[in-house]
Amino acid sequence: PIFGKFKIDRSFIDSINAEVDNVPSSFTDHGKKLAGEVKQEMRFNEKSFAKLKIGETLFPIIRQYVAGAVNRDITKCSFLDCWIVRQKAHEYNPTHWHNGHISGVMWLKIPDNMTESGVKAALKGAKRNGNIGFPYGSRQFASSSYLEITPVVGDLVLFPHYLMHHVYPFDTEGERRSMAFNVVINEDAFNIFN
Repeated sequence: PIFGKFKIDRSFIDSINAEVDNVPSSFTDHGKKLAGEVKQEMRFNEKSFAKLKIGETLFPIIRQYVAGAVNRDITKCSFLDCWIVRQKAHEYNPTHWHNGHISGVMWLKIPDNMTESGVKAALKGAKRNGNIGFPYGSRQFASSSYLEITPVVGDLVLFPHYLMHHVYPFDTEGERRSMAFNVVINEDAFNIFN
């Protein structure tokens, strides 16, 4: 499946981090509804979502992704969920997928030397600590069945909701903070086979 990868303005990242750090009332506990073995997963309330202009900021990027992926223009982009994952050492997200049409993850904070830490990787020499992995299909000639991304603060990736993914644990001090979301777009743009 086609991915979109975008750089997000640092001021937007800083405003979300400030909300997470200073206004805990902006969030509700979302951990029980998610797949993760992570203690702090928090859903934005409507007021903070609007205040931070998350929908307004991300809509043009999502629109660009859809245009590049399937050559369609979107007129609708409704956020079903938008939440913060505050992953600490030894926490992880098992393989799962999302609802909606398009999912995204944006990295807000990464511990120093996270990918260099001592958690043993499944493949010799791989530095998977805190990385996000996307398995898809099967291993075959001229086809990759796995994509792994090392988080970078300010990077945003978009992908189809059905794409399975997981996040590896890490063992350094600090927080791996990300914002994840699911959106629904207009059906005539999503249903390309109709």
